[in-house]
Amino acid sequence: MKSLRKSSKSFIGKEVIIPLLVLLLMVFVLFHGMRWFNSVNDEQNRVLTEQSLKKAAVQCYANEGMYPGDVEYLCKNYYVNIDYDKYNVVYDCFASNVMPIINVYIK
Repeated sequence: MKSLRKSSKSFIGKEVIIPLLVLLLMVFVLFHGMRWFNSVNDEQNRVLTEQSLKKAAVQCYANEGMYPGDVEYLCKNYYVNIDYDKYNVVYDCFASNVMPIINVYIK
């Protein structure tokens, strides 16, 4: 009489390992997607910060007839918020009537 049970080796091979591999693949894809999303989000926030600084500088020039000498003036008077923990800001103002070079970099 033949046994109705299959060997334990085939049970572990097909019914456990394949779903485990699929689960590990899904977890890998999930974490990779989260890292990609965070990098895209950080880049978009960097661009928005840079654009808001440039827009505030132009607004300052339109209102006061000169570009501000530093970023702190824009933050204080034109309500620009910069997360200095995340970004490095390069603000190079050559003259009060020349648009300053404004770049924002992710730390």
